[in-house]
Amino acid sequence: KASAYIQDRGVSRWDSCGPEAVLEAFGGILTKLSAVTADPDAFAAEPDRLPCRYTYLQADSNLDFVPGAATLTPYNAAGGVKVEKGSKEPASAVSQVKPYANLLGLFAVSSASPEALAKYATLIKAATDKTKPSFD
Repeated sequence: KASAYIQDRGVSRWDSCGPEAVLEAFGGILTKLSAVTADPDAFAAEPDRLPCRYTYLQADSNLDFVPGAATLTPYNAAGGVKVEKGSKEPASAVSQVKPYANLLGLFAVSSASPEALAKYATLIKAATDKTKPSFD
């Protein structure tokens, strides 16, 4: 039985919106991993007050884009943007990425209790101190 899931590699919104709804229906959350890695203590204290959730609004550009935060890949690059597999080039402009790519990783946890969030935030901070997430 798992209680948390962490992914720093990219997926698309349609890959995460259904699981997010199920998690929330049972008291869990799905957030941007970047919200946890940026400030683990603030996330654990008040996850709903931070810009943690992905935006599911219809748009022509990626509403969650942060310049330089994600690495361009053949999977998240917008049409016309050529990217070699294995490239480590950061996305510097929103026009470089697909509108519905989740560029900032995923953190899903089955319990959104303050104790659980504090525990996972501490573990994620320790892991990111050793290896920075790829966010691709």
